Amino acid sequence: MRGTAYQIIEKYLTLAKDSASAGDRVLAESYLQYAEHYQRIISSWEDEYAPDPFDPRYEETSAAYVQYLSMKASQPAPTVEDENENFGNQQTSDDDLGLPGSIVGAPRNAEMSQQSKELADA
Repeated sequence: MRGTAYQIIEKYLTLAKDSASAGDRVLAESYLQYAEHYQRIISSWEDEYAPDPFDPRYEETSAAYVQYLSMKASQPAPTVEDENENFGNQQTSDDDLGLPGSIVGAPRNAEMSQQSKELADA
C-alpha cells in the first residue's frame, strides 16, 4: 500500500469493512490489526513531536504567536476591491524571465497591443 500513514489507516479500515460485509471475519480482523499498527505509529509521532508545555521555549513561542494574532487582528482586512486594484500593479521577479503575459498575469490588452505594434513594424 502507498500513501501517508493516515491514508493507509483509512484504506485498511475500508478493506476491513468490506471483508466483514462479505462475511470474512478473519480477513477483516487482520485488516483492523494493520490499521491499529499504523494508528500506534501516528500516536508515537504525535507524542514525540508534541510541544512540551513545561519547556521555556514553548512559552516563548506561544507568547509570540499570541502577539502575532493580536497584531493581525488589529489590522483592517483588505477588501476585494483593494485586492483587484493591486493585482496588476505587483512587480515580481517573474517579469525578468521573458515569460508571456498570460503566464505571469499581465493584462491581456497590453500584450495584444504590443504584438500588434510588432506586427505593424514588420
